[in-house]
Amino acid sequence: MIPKHFYFIYLYGPETYEFNHYHYVSLASNIEINKPEKVTIITNKFNRFKNNFYVSLALLKYHDTPIEIVDLKDLYNQIPGLDIENYLGNHVPYMSHQADILKNELIRNFGGIYSDFDSIALKPFPEEWYESNKSIFCAEEDNGEIVGICAGFFLGVKNCPFITANLSRYKDYDENEVKPKTANWAKFAVQLPLDSYRSNPDNISLISAKYLEPLYTYYHDVDLLFFRNKNNRELEDRVRDAYQLHLWENRNGYILRTYSPSSIMQDRDTKYYASIAAQYLIINKDG
Repeated sequence: MIPKHFYFIYLYGPETYEFNHYHYVSLASNIEINKPEKVTIITNKFNRFKNNFYVSLALLKYHDTPIEIVDLKDLYNQIPGLDIENYLGNHVPYMSHQADILKNELIRNFGGIYSDFDSIALKPFPEEWYESNKSIFCAEEDNGEIVGICAGFFLGVKNCPFITANLSRYKDYDENEVKPKTANWAKFAVQLPLDSYRSNPDNISLISAKYLEPLYTYYHDVDLLFFRNKNNRELEDRVRDAYQLHLWENRNGYILRTYSPSSIMQDRDTKYYASIAAQYLIINKDG
């Protein structure tokens, strides 16, 4: 069984932007559509995060849903020995890899659902997913071939052997080998998990990318997501089966940050992302 407990992570670093409307839409959509029994958000800057406008808005609007904000230092007390900057004897300086360790440790220790803050719910998960005795991950695909395992969103059972295997690979972590924007940057988050799956495919249930990543990162898909008229057959076909929509903040963040609540309302009838975001943002009666 997988508990209906959603986990999110928001770590601040030198290049971190403030929690914004699209992060809020991720949280709001998953609360409204998937109706979690509890939401836990881990952050390394507790006061800065909690005092953010969109965080305050979420706490106010969704007061009937237990939303727990946990300081990373307090989480270390719950998971003895955890240190995402120094893991299994290796220095881990890059925030993306720290977050990868943290999300996997959360689900391994507690079980539940992990979501990046750029993954938007489109429709509720099937109940049988929560009843599974295996963790559920999404395949990254290229022309129908599985090329990696996506950890931007996954449902996990406590003490999942697949997650444990992935974390154990960090004993071979070399910070000089996996620098950001290099070919090996996603080695531990995407590529090595595929090796774990191939070694023991019965440890998890692997679902198609169309369920969690219907629009990927190519220019054409960015056009569909942000710029083209949302009323087109191709877009409808691409998102028809999707439960989540991954916005890919690390590549599309510059577009997302050009939006404001007012511009979202202006584009809500014509652009796909704006039409989704407008459902969750509180706008005054004058727009």
